This record gives sequence, structure tokens and C-alpha cells, in this order.
Amino acid sequence: MEQKYCQSCGMLLSEELYGTELSKAKNHEYCIYCYEKGEFKQPDITMEKMIKACVPFMVEKGMT
Repeated sequence: MEQKYCQSCGMLLSEELYGTELSKAKNHEYCIYCYEKGEFKQPDITMEKMIKACVPFMVEKGMT
């Protein structure tokens, strides 16, 4: 089975972590922390800021 990752933050996706469209349909490209109700939660975040926000969680989960 192919693993899917959020196209915004890189989080490993599973059914319960898929973002949602305005219609409440699941979005299979983004997680609930980045995309909800058809909109990005932080639409103006830069790639550099996203990296700084995500790296601590990745390290905590054992990623190098």
C-alpha cells in the first residue's frame, strides 16, 4: 500500500487525518492541520515558516 503525505506539511496521512472540503468531503492531498472546510488554515505561510513549524514534530517522531 502506498503511503500518502500532506502536500503542505509532509505529515503521513491516514483516513482520520485527511483535510476536508466545504462540502465535508475528504481531501486526500492535505491534512486536517493544514486544510479544513475547503481552505488552508494558514494561507500566507511561507515554505520557510512551514519548515520551522514542522521540524520539531518530525524530530519528535524519530525522523532525521
